[in-house]
Amino acid sequence: MKRILPSLLLAAAVSLHAAPPSQPSVEKLATLAKVEKIHDAMLVQLQLSMDSYVKQALRGGTLTPADQAVLDAFHPQMISMVDEQLSGPKIKAMFEEVYAELFTQEEVDGLIAFYGTPVGQVFADKQPLISGKVGALIGQRAGQMGMRLQMAMYSAAQKIAKAHAPPPPVTKPAVTVPAKPMAPAVTQPTPVTPQKTN
Repeated sequence: MKRILPSLLLAAAVSLHAAPPSQPSVEKLATLAKVEKIHDAMLVQLQLSMDSYVKQALRGGTLTPADQAVLDAFHPQMISMVDEQLSGPKIKAMFEEVYAELFTQEEVDGLIAFYGTPVGQVFADKQPLISGKVGALIGQRAGQMGMRLQMAMYSAAQKIAKAHAPPPPVTKPAVTVPAKPMAPAVTQPTPVTPQKTN
């Protein structure tokens, strides 16, 4: 009995540490981590992309009042399209679901303690900016290697396809029938007409 009791206590402690986090705790973590700021950062990135498209469309020209009216009408449309699927509350709910899936209660408690500090709040404030800058750097590198990587992938796929290609069908050689020799042409003798004598 003395040996069993410590084992049960250890198992209970391990089970407690590995317990899934409670819903209130993941909600608190998502709030402290300020995950809803991702929504605002996303809108900024989309606006930058739109500015780039407009610059290309202008081809060195300048915006006219009519052009500005088009952009003014598009901006609320862009926000509406983003909010339809990725509003701040919807993003927060996604993070809460992922937190509950990946973290234990102990880990969530530790993260809450970190984000509750001044340094943790600075990190939360700058996290969208960090993600945006890292994403831009990754995009630049990806653009540089994109063509090379695509060619390498195509080459590897072609090697695999060639190894698995069915063998070509065996075709019988064509039988050549020798041509019959042509019979010599028979020429008829030309009849000789006797000439009359005077």
